[in-house]
Amino acid sequence: VSVRLASARSGPRADIRAAAMQPRATFALAVLALTASIAAASAPAHHGGHVRMLAHRGRHLRKRVAPALSKDMGPPVNDTNMLAVQQAHLYNMVDCEGPSAMFTSSANAFLTPFHSYIGNLWSVKLCGKGTFFFYNSPDMQTLSLLGHVTRCGAEVSKHLESCQCVNLPSETRALVQSFSLQYC
Repeated sequence: VSVRLASARSGPRADIRAAAMQPRATFALAVLALTASIAAASAPAHHGGHVRMLAHRGRHLRKRVAPALSKDMGPPVNDTNMLAVQQAHLYNMVDCEGPSAMFTSSANAFLTPFHSYIGNLWSVKLCGKGTFFFYNSPDMQTLSLLGHVTRCGAEVSKHLESCQCVNLPSETRALVQSFSLQYC
């Protein structure tokens, strides 16, 4: 990639422009541009000329730095560093059969979609990467934990398309009052 500077001047300004084109200096210049913009917005009125100059420099640096940031940085999130998410599909029948409701966070009697599963939860399809804890108390007390379904480890996919169906033990199906979804 060849970069042509706006002018062929020498001196401190040309050095700054040359540094702005280097990938390592891009972040520092972005911070400098932001600082100049903030200073321009918050400086007292009696420094009007100086403030206008800082604001102009901030706008100038943002115009130069923004294109470099979008080209050099690449996507910030990929499959290796993405946050693991999870979904729980609840069923009133074994083997994840029949109608279901999908949840992405904890639930108890407070949530209307969970009402049909209170004391009647037969199976859970856990998608993504995480742990589904189910309790026999609405407030999810530690001692009321009935069991859990876990999808954790390096071999488990973080994508929601990857799911596992688990039947709850028959002795706990009529006891479930709440559940929570947690990260691994």
